[in-house]
Amino acid sequence: MKKYIFILTFIGLLFFFACEKTDFQVLEIKQVPVLYQPTVNNFVLTNETSEDTIVVLKWEEAEYNVATEVTYTIEMDAAGGDFSSPAVMGTTSTDSLAVTVFNFNKYMTLDFGLPIGTESQVDIRVGAQCGESELSYSDIISLSATTYDPPYTPDSLFIMSGDTKLKSLALLDDYLDEDGIYEGYVWLGSGNLSVTLKGGDEQARVFGYVSDSYNDQVTTYDLDQTGDPITVDSIGYYRFRVNLYDLSLEVMGTHWGVIGSAIPPYDWSVDIDMAYDQVNDLWTVQVTTEAANFKFRPNDTWDPLNYGDGPVSGHEEYVFDGIPDEYGADIPIDAGDKIITLDLSEFPYSYSEGNAK
Repeated sequence: MKKYIFILTFIGLLFFFACEKTDFQVLEIKQVPVLYQPTVNNFVLTNETSEDTIVVLKWEEAEYNVATEVTYTIEMDAAGGDFSSPAVMGTTSTDSLAVTVFNFNKYMTLDFGLPIGTESQVDIRVGAQCGESELSYSDIISLSATTYDPPYTPDSLFIMSGDTKLKSLALLDDYLDEDGIYEGYVWLGSGNLSVTLKGGDEQARVFGYVSDSYNDQVTTYDLDQTGDPITVDSIGYYRFRVNLYDLSLEVMGTHWGVIGSAIPPYDWSVDIDMAYDQVNDLWTVQVTTEAANFKFRPNDTWDPLNYGDGPVSGHEEYVFDGIPDEYGADIPIDAGDKIITLDLSEFPYSYSEGNAK
């Protein structure tokens, strides 16, 4: 009988504590941020002043019912937009954000396609967020600015690690028929290496990006003049392709190989890996070929990059000239014991094949 009394008492206690009210606070916002209208709200943007701060946006901080850290996201949209695809001007835990002429012009011309050399209006708001909570937005303010032509084509562009120049990127406009395209391959021999892109003209600019670090996969980032340095997690051989017209950076970790009907097993099914020589910055492989064709490709894949030689659209003059072309024609080779090289150390790139000694 005592056993049953004990069980009933235990169940009663469970029921009692289960019915007790748990005392905790639900996070609630008491006051959304208040974005102040700048004293000056009409600007003329120029390339000559591109590094200057055009405006400092300030706001009264949001208030919550509990003490907590608040993150603010500042957004811009074209006048009258619904902020469904805003330009994120920055995130901060402070109560202000400084905006450069360069970035303000970028948002207007590249993000929203507003006319160049013409005064246009944009809307700006700031959102407050705690942890995973939804953003709570301020009222919208409006600013006007006259834009300038956005492409930035420095005399040179370098990959930097601190003050050390790792690589000079080549301007590919004449070859690719595109504006503001720079490219280069660089061996990054250290993990957690911070690199930036620096223009080498009179108005040297340093570009970082606002994003997470990348690994050895192909990744594209939006460049930001005031962004953080790029953090390279993995040692490897990377292709940097920079578009300074739309301010994008494409990074691709690569390991090169040869494949083809001339390469064992002679049926385009398997790559033969090349070896990278860090001293000479050169990829090489020794292989027994048949009289047929081959190509170079990275990471055992055809897309998004492979090199052949021969006609490509608009550049029919580049035919088996020892300069690899993106998605170019298959490269012919004689039968024999061959050494094949791929030199990506400087542009234009080159390849060679010859008899092994």
